[in-house]
Amino acid sequence: MSDDTTFDYIIVGGGLCGCVVAARIKNSFPDRTVALIETGSDARKSPDILSPSRAFALAGTKYHYTNITTPQKHLNYRSIPLATGRTLGGGSAVNYGAWTRGDRSGYDEWAATVGDERWSYNGMLPYFKRAETYPLLQDKNNHGYEGPIHLSSGGRGYPLRDHVRDAMLAVGLPFNPDQNCGNPHGVSPLVESWHDGERSFAANTYDLKGVKLFMDSQVATVIVRNKKVP
Repeated sequence: MSDDTTFDYIIVGGGLCGCVVAARIKNSFPDRTVALIETGSDARKSPDILSPSRAFALAGTKYHYTNITTPQKHLNYRSIPLATGRTLGGGSAVNYGAWTRGDRSGYDEWAATVGDERWSYNGMLPYFKRAETYPLLQDKNNHGYEGPIHLSSGGRGYPLRDHVRDAMLAVGLPFNPDQNCGNPHGVSPLVESWHDGERSFAANTYDLKGVKLFMDSQVATVIVRNKKVP
């Protein structure tokens, strides 16, 4: 039983992964008590977070950590801003909404580096599929159609759209009907995590009902005794 100070599971960080883990544990074990601790606020109903038109104005606001990289040798020793989310949902709450998987080779290199095929593209694929309701194609080998994140594509009908696409194809870029199949190269339809005009992100799509949320809270210390957290 929880008394708001004792829980079966305490998850530190309410970003994208924290929301997923908290929701999965609570949904799988309804009788367990779960706490999710997040430094930022709960902005699930904020128009700043939900509206596509406001996504580009989020940089530098209270919803962001603005980190700076160390000087980069191959960028003339410049330091580059590295923005990350500081709100429930983390980066999924403040990004521009592009839904893109990495190249298959990157995941396979991870797997080879750590000696664990679960990090390979094929090892990660079931989780990619589980997360999404994909808006294009009907390719159940590569995509999920019942996941919590509802995606969209093709809603940007600006006048130059077809001309830009045709110009890219004319200079030799290949057409790629699916940039999210492990090969992101080429000219592809843009897939986005906007659904019915609102952001579809970790904090408002994964079910956090029953999870105790501690917002605007920061963990100072984790005490370990006998190699266990008491």
